[in-house]
Amino acid sequence: MKVLSILVLLGATLLPAQKNSLTLYAVGQFNSTDMTYIPSAYYLPMPSHNASKAGGGAEYMRALSPTVSAGVWFETNRSDGSLLVEVRTPSLLAWQGWPLEEYNFAALAEETFWHKARWQPFLQEGFGFIVTQSLVRNSGWSADPAPFYGGGVGYRLSKHWKAKVGMLVWDSRTGCYDDPACTTKGSFAVGNVPRLGLEWAW
Repeated sequence: MKVLSILVLLGATLLPAQKNSLTLYAVGQFNSTDMTYIPSAYYLPMPSHNASKAGGGAEYMRALSPTVSAGVWFETNRSDGSLLVEVRTPSLLAWQGWPLEEYNFAALAEETFWHKARWQPFLQEGFGFIVTQSLVRNSGWSADPAPFYGGGVGYRLSKHWKAKVGMLVWDSRTGCYDDPACTTKGSFAVGNVPRLGLEWAW
């Protein structure tokens, strides 16, 4: 009987109190400038970038141990694009913009530190896709695979609730939406998503 009691207490110590968690996020976005190659009078790369606007997202995690979880993440925000192009030969340049909606999907792993404390730093890493939709001519849907990584800190409000703030970063190849006048030459895009969320665990 003593052995059974010890095993029950040990199991209660090792296993997390809640196995599942759902976090709703308000997200922003900061995008770097990319170099996209488009034929011009000088055959030079034209810089492009996406606007930084607010959006929303959700994250479901399943605890594998008291400090390690795995799950999925989704977020969407308006990320209108701009491209610096020639509008008149030989060298008059102007920014041309287009409406763009962005959707990010990823499978994530999360490692939490000091899981019994009120303040809980965490790291995240995973892999997913960046899907964009543009509503202009020569545009449409585009999907690019991307690794995701980041971290943040959580503040435990109660047994079931936690406030979380953090950031995810990704790398993604840029796309041309099947526009024959545009070719990417290994351009690389880095995006940053600051997140502020509220987690419910059960």
